[in-house]
Formats: sequence, C-alpha cells, structure tokens
Amino acid sequence: MFILLFILCIVIVYLLLELFKNKGFKLIPTFICSIFIIGILIDPKASISYAINGAVLFFNAVFPSIFPFLMLINMIIGFGGIKFYSKFLGGILCKPLRLPRDCSIVILTSCLCGYPLGAKYTCDLLESNTIDYNTSDRLLNIASNASPIFILGTLGATMLGDIRLGYLILISHYLSCFIMSLVITPKNSSYKYRVSHSNSEANSYNVGAVLKKSVEDAISTTLLVGGFIVLFSVITGIIKNSSILQYLLKSGSESFVFYKTLIFDSFLGSLEMTNGCNLICNANVANIVKICLCSFFISFSGFSVIAQVYSFTYKYNFPLSKYISRKFIQGILCSLLSCILYLPFNNYLSVSSNTIKGQFNPLPFYMLLIILLIPLVLKKIFKPTS
Repeated sequence: MFILLFILCIVIVYLLLELFKNKGFKLIPTFICSIFIIGILIDPKASISYAINGAVLFFNAVFPSIFPFLMLINMIIGFGGIKFYSKFLGGILCKPLRLPRDCSIVILTSCLCGYPLGAKYTCDLLESNTIDYNTSDRLLNIASNASPIFILGTLGATMLGDIRLGYLILISHYLSCFIMSLVITPKNSSYKYRVSHSNSEANSYNVGAVLKKSVEDAISTTLLVGGFIVLFSVITGIIKNSSILQYLLKSGSESFVFYKTLIFDSFLGSLEMTNGCNLICNANVANIVKICLCSFFISFSGFSVIAQVYSFTYKYNFPLSKYISRKFIQGILCSLLSCILYLPFNNYLSVSSNTIKGQFNPLPFYMLLIILLIPLVLKKIFKPTS
C-alpha cells in the first residue's frame, strides 16, 4: 500500500511538472513546502514538539554562545578595531591563506564562534568596501568553520564519548579549510596584505550609537539563526518519522535494512549536522566510520547552515551552487584527513589505555600546539611574491 502511494506521488509530481514547466512557476519549492504543511496538519502535536525541541536547543545552546560574540565583534568593527587585528594578526592568519590582512577578524570569528558568523562578517566587510568581491568569494568558504566548542564538547566528549576524537576532527577540519584556501586561488594579485581605510569613519561614532547598532544587529542575526534552527528541526522530525520512509527502511533483509538506515542517517546529517552526528554516533558501526561521516557533516555544515549563510549572502549575488560544491569538497577532504589521521591516532589510544588512569595525557596539548604552529610554518612556506 505504501509503495503504491509513493509511486502515485511520483506520477502526480511528474504530471504537475509537465503541466507547469513553461508557466514560470517555482513548482518544486512550492510542492515541497506543501508536503511539509500536510505533514504538520497530519500530526500537529508532533510538529509542535519538534518546534519546541528546536527552540530549546536554540535558547539553551546557540543563543548564549553566539549573541555575546556577535555584540562584541560588532562593537570591535564599529570602533574601527579591524585595523588593530589587521596589524597584529593579519600576517599570521591571512598570509598563509592568501587573504588581505583586513580578513583577520573574520577568520578569527569563524574559528572561535563557528557557523554562520564567518559569512555574516564577510558580507559586512564587503558592504563597507573593506574587501572586494573576489576576495569575499574566497573568504566565504575559507572562513566557514564549525565552532571548536561544538566539535570538542558536543561531538567529541558527549556524542563520541572521547574528547580526543574531537581534537582529531578539529585538526582535520582546520587542515581541510587550509587546503581549500589553496584550491580556491585568488583571481588577481590585489589581495596583497593591504590595510583598508574604509573604517576611518568609525572614529566619528559615539559609544551610544555603536552600542545601539551592535545590539540591534546581534539580536536580528541571532533570531534569524534561531528561525532556521526551529524550521529544520520540524523538517527533520517530519522526515525522520514519516510512515512511508519507516516502511521503506524496514523492508528487506537485516543487512540491507542496516545500510539503508545508515544512508538515511547520512541524509539527515546533510540536512542538519548536529542531528546527523548524533544519529551516526548512536549507530552500531566502527569508530572510523563514525569519525569519517561526522567529519564530513562538520565541514559540509548541512543545508540548515547553508540556508543561514545564504540569508546573508543572497543580496551580493554569490553563486549558491558554487558555495555548496566547495563545502562538499571540503567535507570530503575533512573525511579523508580524519581517516588518515585516525590510524596512528588509534594506535596511540591503544597504547595510552594501558597507562595509569590519573597520568597526564599530553595528546590534547600536542594537538593544540600543532594547530597554533601550522599558520606560523605556512607563513614561512607560502611567502607572497613581490
């Protein structure tokens, strides 16, 4: 019965596409939204529960972590602090990535706060003429990283049960970001470490005006992110508990059902990375499979984060397909790097498990040291040509 209903839906969609293909309607988005509205009407109680779960996640985890950062960074930009960071951190952060020094505040924000603040401040620098369009196009993907707090705490310590695995994924994530900076080459040589003077007008701002603008911008941005979190919480909940999908997943042999479930969990991870990582970590698969898939979700970010990024970038005509394809490539790179690093890392874990329980474990210290030293080493290797 479910299979017949599924085939009937496909036939109806095909007929509608043929009927309206020359009418200029955005039929596919309309049809998808209509399907989810029907899902909400069929089980409104469950849909409200999904929305509440998304709102709780937003207010308990996301809002406290990004609102203070947003407000403070807005104040830094408002008071012309980009010049300060460009002078002291531009050489370390931006030269290896072949970016102007003015991008240092965006790189730092992306590495500390995670999605989607890198995209937000990339657009802010473009709008203020601090950087040009070509630089913004590169920076949009380079300064697009997950929060280290999420990777180490939520994913490593909580979901995977070992914070050391979080450090492994964090290193792979940052290395894949650097590799993307090599893949996405500058289109011209004007990126050379200039310091823009476009923020000189910030000196005329008074404290009250900067505070007011910073708070208003932080609130609007945070609520925008919260709206997407609630929306995708409802969407993933409806998809995950769909009767048709549950029937399709449970049909077939036991091994076939296992692979279908793993593929379905991966699909949900491509929609929303937190939910996908949680499903994969709870699956009965080897650690290396969990790490590789979670690494992909972290670097790809999921369509929930991509929608948040697009809400900032749409008015500047950045090609969405280019951004998605680059994030997909970064996800594959991060997954491969995690797989490669896991082999010696796993050997280290098997040896260190025999040590005394209270003994100091230097691995996290070494990993953090490597992360801090990578930009300094790359700065010497990739010196700009005069």
